[in-house]
Amino acid sequence: MHWETIHKQTAPVVPPRLAQYDRARSTFTWSEARAELSGLPGGGLNMAHEAVDRHASAANADKIALQCVARDSSVSR
Repeated sequence: MHWETIHKQTAPVVPPRLAQYDRARSTFTWSEARAELSGLPGGGLNMAHEAVDRHASAANADKIALQCVARDSSVSR
């Protein structure tokens, strides 16, 4: 299945973390993505841990982990 690329008309409110999207997309593999996750014994995943806890205990703990940009362009962190 091929997904059409979405082209945005305005500059982002927050700079994108993935600036080189086409390059990342062409080199992406699920096995490499899975290797970056902590995982659980037996192979399961705890997404709350992967998204928040792991971030808070790593070198990026002082960086914002999650933020939301509302339709009115306000940012919540």
